[in-house]
Amino acid sequence: MPTLADYCQQFSRLKRAPNANFPELTRHRAPHKPFLLLAIMDMAARKELVNRFISINEELTELTSLFAGYWRAVIPVTHTSSIAFPFSRLWTEPFWELVPVPGKSITRESVNAISNVTQLRKPARS
Repeated sequence: MPTLADYCQQFSRLKRAPNANFPELTRHRAPHKPFLLLAIMDMAARKELVNRFISINEELTELTSLFAGYWRAVIPVTHTSSIAFPFSRLWTEPFWELVPVPGKSITRESVNAISNVTQLRKPARS
């Protein structure tokens, strides 16, 4: 079982794409994963997460609101994003696992095609 120190180390080494369009505050790297993790930690601190599984149907509405709040606080208004983007791409991190619907599988191609919540909720390919 990972310790808090393990998670702190993993969170500090998130794979984040470099992009000069993001502000210096993000070190010119994609902020999506950190914003999602902050939103999850907010919900955990408020005891709104009942287990380690985050449903794209139940908890996603609150997570979307929290994610959007972090996004608006840091990123210029001209840039938009969706919580689906980091939600699906966190599967490249050692602490996150995407779980497909029963009978389906997840491929890198199917994950990379996800850019909005509608696509995130759609079952993966067989």
